[in-house]
Amino acid sequence: MKEKFFKFSQMLVAMAAFAIVFTMGGDSTKAASYGYVSNIMQTAQTETSVTISWTHTGPGVDYIGYSTDPDSGNAGKQAKAMAESRQIAVPKGQTSYTISNLAPHSTVCFAIGTPGYKNSMYASTKHCKTQPGVAIPRQKEWYRAALTCWIEWDKQACADGYEYIFTDSRGNVIDQGTCTGGTFSESVKNNKIYKVQIRAYSDINNRQEQRVYSEWSPWTYLMTQPGAKPRRGQTQLGLDVHVSGGKLIVDWEKVDDVSGYYIYIATKKGGKFTKVKTCKASTGRAVIKKFKKKKFKSNKKYYVFVQSFKDVNGQRYNSGMNYISYNNGRYSSFIYAQSWN
Repeated sequence: MKEKFFKFSQMLVAMAAFAIVFTMGGDSTKAASYGYVSNIMQTAQTETSVTISWTHTGPGVDYIGYSTDPDSGNAGKQAKAMAESRQIAVPKGQTSYTISNLAPHSTVCFAIGTPGYKNSMYASTKHCKTQPGVAIPRQKEWYRAALTCWIEWDKQACADGYEYIFTDSRGNVIDQGTCTGGTFSESVKNNKIYKVQIRAYSDINNRQEQRVYSEWSPWTYLMTQPGAKPRRGQTQLGLDVHVSGGKLIVDWEKVDDVSGYYIYIATKKGGKFTKVKTCKASTGRAVIKKFKKKKFKSNKKYYVFVQSFKDVNGQRYNSGMNYISYNNGRYSSFIYAQSWN
């Protein structure tokens, strides 16, 4: 009896071994018919192109898909769909690909797929960045009472952040650092000129050790929009504006080291401003005799703002418009430019 049981056990083991060998042999045949992709990396970039490389294991060819949709989620879906459609086949043995003619300073999502079991395809994605370009800073707003200046620039899709250097007019560094947005602020003194420059950077493959930079921007000059002289030690946001003898008289506190001032006038709130006069840097007063060939009336309201400007190497920088002053009977009043329209 024991002998029969032993022979029966041997037969079961042999049948199981045969089944395992048959199954493994079938899977091995299927596995040998397709490959897979791994280690996708960005290896190069210009301002309008990106190159990637990857590892291919097994036979077959790879298919490329890509998307420049700024929404990373949509980009991944679009790139995968393109790879699965098999529009772009990479020659067998090739494991790198470059896409050119991209929008400057943009991003692109790659998908690489290889046909798998029963001709199915799974595509892996990689989000890549072009080389960042020069970002030009500009003065956004200068708050006279808060003694704060805001600087802004156009953000770049490929940039992970920006380095900045903020100095006085002579180039003495006051502050330097990094930010990830498209704006930052600095503490300032009114009636002084400051300078700022920035450069963008991108962390390739999201690795700081692979960070690439743009060139530094040219220096941008920042300055106060002129206001009236302080009263009782308090900073004035508006100008001294009044009508006398049919003339409009505008007084302001001079700004150090500027090249001059522009005077603008409008006759109604929300109306169009007209530049009526350019004044020298040495003056803090403008007398305008007529506006559109008519004398000024004391009972009519006139809206005025003054811009300081500075010329440097053929480039003219100005203080912008944050505050708008107007004659209001015997006194001057002001409004914020954000509420003009």
